[in-house]
Amino acid sequence: MASNITSLTIDNEYPVAGVDNDSQGFRDNFTIIKDSLAAAKAELSRLKAKAASDATALGVSELETKLDTLEEALGGLISPSTSASPPTITASQIKSARPS
Repeated sequence: MASNITSLTIDNEYPVAGVDNDSQGFRDNFTIIKDSLAAAKAELSRLKAKAASDATALGVSELETKLDTLEEALGGLISPSTSASPPTITASQIKSARPS
């Protein structure tokens, strides 16, 4: 999705210090900023809606349930350790902990 947020047309050199600046430049910059913020809001709303839709379609809650089950099955195999070396987990322990 291409973005409709415009920042390249803002005159970042305006206003010029020590000069009687025409107010049209202020109005132009303000309009560009206002329109870009409105575009950003619309794009974020669409992204949020799509993310929620994708999460539902992908079955995030089902995935979270499976991850919880795996975590419970692993029990104490993976836990915070005060030692410098990580816990040793064998392939057979991982296979036996897999949810079906």
